[in-house]
Amino acid sequence: MDRRCGAERRSTLDRRNRPTRAVAGEAPGEHLRNALQLLNQLAVSRELGDASTRALAASIHRVRRALDLLESRRMA
Repeated sequence: MDRRCGAERRSTLDRRNRPTRAVAGEAPGEHLRNALQLLNQLAVSRELGDASTRALAASIHRVRRALDLLESRRMA
């Protein structure tokens, strides 16, 4: 129950007319590029064991592949 009154009270129409999602500040490709930068910084830190290094390399590969797929769909 909305206990606000007067100007503070929102109508049902106000809530329904709002976008369902907040507008993203960055495109998905930018998020992936930022993630790649962070992963690459971790990779060059050389503080990981062998298993972690392999997992990190696989993660970097997957993010790069996702970025390539995203950009190829955008160009099509």
